[in-house]
Amino acid sequence: MHHAKLNPTYLRGLLDAIDKKQIASIRFADSPTEANGLVIGGDFINNELLICDTYPNVSNKLISSGQHHPFWLRIKTGSMYLCVSMVTKSVENGLITASILSVSTSENKRWYNRTEFAPLQGPEVRINREFASNISGRLKNLSAGGAAVDIWGREMKQDLKGQALSRLTMVFNNHFEISLDCKVLNSQFIRQPSCHTQLRVQFTNTNTLDHYQLAHFVDSTDTRYAA
Repeated sequence: MHHAKLNPTYLRGLLDAIDKKQIASIRFADSPTEANGLVIGGDFINNELLICDTYPNVSNKLISSGQHHPFWLRIKTGSMYLCVSMVTKSVENGLITASILSVSTSENKRWYNRTEFAPLQGPEVRINREFASNISGRLKNLSAGGAAVDIWGREMKQDLKGQALSRLTMVFNNHFEISLDCKVLNSQFIRQPSCHTQLRVQFTNTNTLDHYQLAHFVDSTDTRYAA
């Protein structure tokens, strides 16, 4: 089987990371789970990497899903981050052999591109909560991994107690809206320019059609959308 040669810049970056025992971040396509791992070697004729010591420990079942869905490895090299799309080839004694599908670089340490919205101009948001009244707000920023939502008025901290999991619907226009399960990470009460609560949420069902639509929307939208 023929394997295309890696770009020399990417190859040097991976070799440097292996030599320096640089910790890499790992994300899986069908789970919000994020892990850290150590790239200990590579077969660059066959475009393969050897990864060990994933933390937290990731089950073989989750790792093996990489044989059907890509997973991503991000590793710092110099002032850049290498973003490596891979599929699992084998798992043995905690060692993962993975085939490289593609490599790109980014100056952003975030996993996802993020779109910012001007105050009060972001898409409308509805948060449906079990056994509690719904909440309405506006998007402050948005990525494929999560969002910040501004809820104008009194502080919402007490209302959010015990409501870690919710359903968030983003209404972009009369014909396009996306609903995703989410986890509330934290809330902050802000008094300027007027009193509002800002929620930070993380999307939890990342293997759905709605999530893929969201990822495509964010990647195709200017980072200052609606500003």
